Amino acid sequence: MTSIVEVVLTGPPAAVVAIVRILLNQRLIASAQIADVRSSYWWSGSIESAKEARATMRTRTEVVPELLEVANREHPYEVPGIIVLPVIDGNVDYLQWVRNETSPSVT
Repeated sequence: MTSIVEVVLTGPPAAVVAIVRILLNQRLIASAQIADVRSSYWWSGSIESAKEARATMRTRTEVVPELLEVANREHPYEVPGIIVLPVIDGNVDYLQWVRNETSPSVT
């Protein structure tokens, strides 16, 4: 059975919304939730704070390399914050829906 992962991406709100739309249109993700967040982080030797958005997305493991390529290319940051987390279990019907919606046969 195809593995499902959760991908988390942060960045400027408008950029995150645009990247999510591209990933949805290319069927690289089945869904995303976008939330406004306040990020604090080290950058160039000092602590920074910024208003950002965080997208939490679900997809198949097989499409992660293409997803990362698109997200990195479209993201305005020099070092985009993108991580991939394994989904170890969940609602069987939902996980199958994620598989179906990110399948090449859907397009």
